Amino acid sequence: MNDRLWWRWSWRDLRGRWGAVATIAAVIAIGTGVYSGLGSTAAWREQSNDRSFAALHMHDLRAELSPGTFAMKGELQAAARSIEHSAWIERVDERLLVESSIDATDTAAPGGDVILVMARLVGAAYGDPAALDDRWVARGSGDGAVLELKFADYYGLPASGSVEVAGGETVRYSGLGVAPEELYVLGPEGSVLAQADVATLYLPLVEAQRLTGRVDAVNDVVLTLAAGADRAVVETELEAALSSAWSATV
Repeated sequence: MNDRLWWRWSWRDLRGRWGAVATIAAVIAIGTGVYSGLGSTAAWREQSNDRSFAALHMHDLRAELSPGTFAMKGELQAAARSIEHSAWIERVDERLLVESSIDATDTAAPGGDVILVMARLVGAAYGDPAALDDRWVARGSGDGAVLELKFADYYGLPASGSVEVAGGETVRYSGLGVAPEELYVLGPEGSVLAQADVATLYLPLVEAQRLTGRVDAVNDVVLTLAAGADRAVVETELEAALSSAWSATV
């Protein structure tokens, strides 16, 4: 009897407030649909990122010398190849990474705002099809210097042009692109989506060395591991090998 009265009361209440009930039902349906849709993109995003990293030969391990410390070209690679389990290493690439600044004001549309931001110059084995952490060139030829895509898009910069780096030297870039480490741009204080505040300029290693006055110098090494390799073991051995001659973090 109580159940019967409850159903009668509920039905009467529903008829009297059908507008509110319909609105609540619609909100719940929309919320459920959005949650389900966004949740299902996680697996797709992970697979997409994995394919992007694989296509650009992203490193398995990276070691960098302490700020202001440099090695001669070939020394970091030799140190990596000297570890006990070097057979687990497939490829080693040396790089030169230097903090700088970029002035792209003249490249922007006439009369635009001043574009002067912090920058990172990355010198690597670009041009080698097997180069680790390679660039994906979205627009332009990609010969020589390439400017990071998201920074250029934020300020509406053309696919080719010139920027001025710290020291006053002008660098011509021939394309816009991105490397695996810049798929998501982080600011100097860990801020995310910092494409407006940080610019990366990808350069052939020799050009980066000349531009920064660090002829034959490197300060960063990236490597990939063979299937079945123990990453933790290689990491420990690599850090020991580098730290014996330089201060380094892996």
